[in-house]
Amino acid sequence: MHRLLALLLLALAGPAAAQSSATVSTSGLGKGRASASVTVAFGMATRINRMALTPVAIVEDSRCPPNVNCVWAGRLVVEFRERPGGKLRLELGRPVTTRGGRLTLVNANGPGPAGTRMLPREYRFQLRFERP
Repeated sequence: MHRLLALLLLALAGPAAAQSSATVSTSGLGKGRASASVTVAFGMATRINRMALTPVAIVEDSRCPPNVNCVWAGRLVVEFRERPGGKLRLELGRPVTTRGGRLTLVNANGPGPAGTRMLPREYRFQLRFERP
């Protein structure tokens, strides 16, 4: 239902709005659900488990490019603004306990090939909230 509504809003808003869409896919924490997932673009707001989150800074992205053999896989750390007035840092794959559950940055696109740099607007982040 949320996905259908998001697609309908994008269709009505036109092609420019499609490129700045905040929520690509969602599933909720309704009755009997133990987890929720959402995908969000850099700088765009989304909601998950009654939290309003916006990715506002790439603190570190030292992940290994796909065309390179690395000794260490690297890490991705992203700062999210949590309304009203809080901040939350998430590291890819490391859950944080908050709001009666665990919030995890489970996936992000990139990095690109060696020698290229991703612009913040190119990032997409997948978040998952799980209740115990």
